[in-house]
Amino acid sequence: MKTTIISISTFFFLLLNTLAQQPDYPQLRMEAEAQYAQGSYARAYELYSRVDQSKLSATDVRWVEFRLADTTWRAQSATQTSDTSRYEQAQKQLEELIRVVDKEADRDLVWAEAQESLVDSFWIGRNSINWGSAWPRYQQALDWWAGQRDVERARTRYLKIIFKAADPPRADRYYYTAYGNYIPLNILENALAAMPSGGRLTLHVRGEDDGAVVSIADTGRGMSPEVQRLAFEPFFTTRSTEGGTGLGLSLAQEIVQRYRGSIALDSAEGVGTTFTLAFPAISADAVRTPAFLPTLESLRILAVEDEPEVLDVLRAMLSSAGVAARA
Repeated sequence: MKTTIISISTFFFLLLNTLAQQPDYPQLRMEAEAQYAQGSYARAYELYSRVDQSKLSATDVRWVEFRLADTTWRAQSATQTSDTSRYEQAQKQLEELIRVVDKEADRDLVWAEAQESLVDSFWIGRNSINWGSAWPRYQQALDWWAGQRDVERARTRYLKIIFKAADPPRADRYYYTAYGNYIPLNILENALAAMPSGGRLTLHVRGEDDGAVVSIADTGRGMSPEVQRLAFEPFFTTRSTEGGTGLGLSLAQEIVQRYRGSIALDSAEGVGTTFTLAFPAISADAVRTPAFLPTLESLRILAVEDEPEVLDVLRAMLSSAGVAARA
């Protein structure tokens, strides 16, 4: 047996040389994220693939695994290859990162990022615009960000998801809701207007019996009982000096009722407001007369209004309800 003897100085030299050859994870991650921010997903993947995961904490390992799957499908989506095997494998890896988090309290940044990345692959991936698969997971990511303490970062990420959901960047000949991606913007605008100094806006979608329920809550100024009573009245607004027309909620109500749904609000001054929209399951050929205006028969109404434009709208609304209106 041959024994090799080296000096202590030589040993430390070899040790330091070996360590020097190992990528510094914080530096490598910073470089990879810079490439990612520029849309260089293949380069970001290459950098992350050099990481020795055996030397990382469990949290860092989850992040590297997430980014490898995330950059895989994004880089693949930018190519014209017909082979979708890597794309589909990346989706399975993202699903696994989500699945292993059983408890809501354990949901971390990787869980939320994996939700968003997975639905991005359905919504903005090449040849894939699937709103039905995208929105439920976007909703999960939105809920997570809405509960974060870093308000500025959470607001930025929250709005990024909303804008991305409303306008998929890869869609050709696109118009809003073209792929079924209707987001109740009237209510979102009201919620944002109610939080001039910041706050939290939470959207939640759940299945209930044979329908779906959407709740939208803000931590804004809230409404008095009198304002709540008038909130859905056309042309009623508490924001006339800010350009409010008083049509947002009345239009939202009309749209919801066209789909046989209902909309309700619960509010307290200084606490915030929650809107709840409930929709039943209906068949594709279901037809219903809009319930926004009732059908009134054998009535004659005298409408008095000092604004000619408003008077014209009132006359048209009453006429559509079957009323003989005189103004």
